[in-house]
Amino acid sequence: STVKAGQNGGQNPSTPRSGEYNAYISHYSASYDERTRLVTSMLDISKLTEPVLNFWHAQANTGEYNDILSIHYKNSPDGGWREITMYDKSIKNWTSELLALPEPTNTYWIGFEGDLGSSEGIVLDDIVVFDRQGCNPVENLAAKEEKDENDRLNVRLTWDMPFTLGTQS
Repeated sequence: STVKAGQNGGQNPSTPRSGEYNAYISHYSASYDERTRLVTSMLDISKLTEPVLNFWHAQANTGEYNDILSIHYKNSPDGGWREITMYDKSIKNWTSELLALPEPTNTYWIGFEGDLGSSEGIVLDDIVVFDRQGCNPVENLAAKEEKDENDRLNVRLTWDMPFTLGTQS
């Protein structure tokens, strides 16, 4: 399998979630059960009160064998990889995930592992680590029901999230 950083979309969805590029984990050969892990640079998250990972992904499973994305971490140079969670269902559109990062240290890595079946690969975009403790609450949450052209009911959520710029110490 192969990772293409700087990819403009994937097979599905075909465009990045934001910006010009995203990461794309796909087959290198025709064989199944290939694995590739995209790993962050070493992170120092030791001073974060409540470290979380936010990322967007999609993995449209169209083949007999699903592509599986699993998120791993290790918190020391010689430590082993530990799984946080995995996604084994078809996700055709960009979807946001928010995960708590366990056991924060000043030597921390996050791995995005693609276990590729016979589907269209896995796309990743907008990967961010931040401290949830410093986030402002959501305000003015509202829901509006709408029907689409096929008479299916959709619910549109809107909200405000105040943002305050702080200073670095």
